[in-house]
Amino acid sequence: MAVCTTSSNMIGKTLTVGYAIGCGDDTFAGLTYLPLGTINDKQLEFSANTDDNTNDLSGAVTSSLVVNTSFSLSVSGFLTTDDSALSAQNALIQYYWDELNAGRQPTIWLKVSGQDYPRIWHVFANYTGSTEGHGTTATSTISFDFETTDTGVAQSAVNLTAAP
Repeated sequence: MAVCTTSSNMIGKTLTVGYAIGCGDDTFAGLTYLPLGTINDKQLEFSANTDDNTNDLSGAVTSSLVVNTSFSLSVSGFLTTDDSALSAQNALIQYYWDELNAGRQPTIWLKVSGQDYPRIWHVFANYTGSTEGHGTTATSTISFDFETTDTGVAQSAVNLTAAP
């Protein structure tokens, strides 16, 4: 039987997303991240918010400055009914409602990493919502949305390192 190498185009298949309930002053590298389970789509999006600093000497082209950046992560996959080591979806949903009912923000640290992926993201974010889909087939789907928020300390909300 031939043993072939996997294509490096299959990065998404091995990319994992985990979360750790925590505050902005937590040391993100030392947290224990729980898996989000059977996730098949992950979308990281960041875009700059700019300010126009065009002046009389700028010429014909608009000049702009990056003043800050928004960062969001959306993941979707299959809903799991257990809250085992393979998936901590139910615990995350419960945490969301517990925090809102207590008048607090549902803040978490996210870790996005994977085999053949050149980066490791650690992101401090608000858990901003979920969507569940229940069709007539046996498979139900779920999605989670997260958006960065201020850590409240001198630690960046988005930390990017090269994979080892």
